[in-house]
Amino acid sequence: MGEVSLPWENADLSADMGRKQVALVAILAIQAGPVPREELARLLWPQSDRQAARHNLRQALVSIRKALGARADATLIADPDGVVLRQDTVRTDIQRLREISAGAETSAAEVLDLCRGQLLDGFSLVSPAFEERLELWRQQTARLAIRAIDSALDRASPGQREALLAKRRIFTTGELGEAARPPRSGPSPAAAPAPKRRFV
Repeated sequence: MGEVSLPWENADLSADMGRKQVALVAILAIQAGPVPREELARLLWPQSDRQAARHNLRQALVSIRKALGARADATLIADPDGVVLRQDTVRTDIQRLREISAGAETSAAEVLDLCRGQLLDGFSLVSPAFEERLELWRQQTARLAIRAIDSALDRASPGQREALLAKRRIFTTGELGEAARPPRSGPSPAAAPAPKRRFV
């Protein structure tokens, strides 16, 4: 949540990645399960033909594997049909928000940290398909954030409560605009096992 952050081995992977590579990692982290190669190619390279888009995807995966270093094979799994970011090797804000929404214990401090801003704040691509999907994900994660905030209000200090309510107003009607409107049809951020490293 908030601005793009891909911490890994005491570094931020996003600092040395192109926007398409960052978007690819973000999609895999959000989906939390296998994503078909055709879908990834369509979202990230909509103006390229099928062969060129698949080639671009392969090159992006090579770059990401290089950035992940020695842990690449255990973290990023790619086969001819799909690509998955193993959720037992990473930790995502979305997954934690889903856990809290499902009743996991939390604290006001944790929720304030998780709800830094809308998903991939300030990030965009010249891809209508990606932007449409990102809008949907932002709506869905805003609702998760609101539920997490509500769950933390009773255990918050006065100062934390004030900050939580301010965050709630932002996610409901403020800077996120339509983020908390009822969802349209489409894929939702998938559930995953408890992660270890924090992405997005």
